[in-house]
Amino acid sequence: EIGIGYGAAEELAQEARFFLQELSGSDKAAFWGGALTAISCFFPWKQTALEGDTLGFMGVGIPALLFSLLLCGSIWTRERDWASRTTRANTWYLQFACAALIPLWTLVCIKLAWNPVLVRATVGISDIWTSKPGLGAIVALPCSVVALLGTFMGMKGRA
Repeated sequence: EIGIGYGAAEELAQEARFFLQELSGSDKAAFWGGALTAISCFFPWKQTALEGDTLGFMGVGIPALLFSLLLCGSIWTRERDWASRTTRANTWYLQFACAALIPLWTLVCIKLAWNPVLVRATVGISDIWTSKPGLGAIVALPCSVVALLGTFMGMKGRA
């Protein structure tokens, strides 16, 4: 047979369910904050009068997507005991670095997307801003802050 069988997919879903249930509260916050930030990259991060919407993963949001995936991967690696003791500490460093860089990069993207100069709309006779941040960037900011706070709480609890 080609592909994953029904039993293997069910087993993978069961493993993911157990993984999410056994996470601590801080790791759940960090993991879900990173996962929701990654999902927000599939929404518009910039809306321009001339070009329309630009999705996050197609433009400036790609670093946020990559950092979010690294953050979730570091939690997965640490909690699945795939790392030795020294590498386990490195997963905390990687998680912290990603959790700190995501909100910073999101703020940079929002600042770059904001251009309040009025231009004539392509449809109708109204004036609109040249560009503004999209829904994805606005949703990514609080989600990334949740991931950062979850990381801080986890590091404080482990210290």
